[in-house]
Amino acid sequence: LSNIKKIENCLEFGANVGMNLSALKLLYPQIDPFAIEINLEATKLLSEVIPSQNLFHQSILDFEPKRQWELVLIKGVLIHLNEDHLKNVYNKLVESTSKYLLICEYYNPTR
Repeated sequence: LSNIKKIENCLEFGANVGMNLSALKLLYPQIDPFAIEINLEATKLLSEVIPSQNLFHQSILDFEPKRQWELVLIKGVLIHLNEDHLKNVYNKLVESTSKYLLICEYYNPTR
């Protein structure tokens, strides 16, 4: 991210309460943040971080991108998905971005 001068908008898959989006807003105060989050309790807190009209309260498996964002990110979510759904989610991530795609995950060999 240190090499990116300006980002107008972003979308986080599985944003939870919005910690990553809050950090992005510190780095890019002008950013227009969007999020996909399935957990109702998390969306209540998330709506304090981003405008509620920018929040998609649904599963990322059901999300169908109708536009693109300059930055799309997912962090610590893919490890929780059934591997049968990974290709579909990877496609949604790629379809959603017009410029940058940030994936932060880890590998669990016992899962």
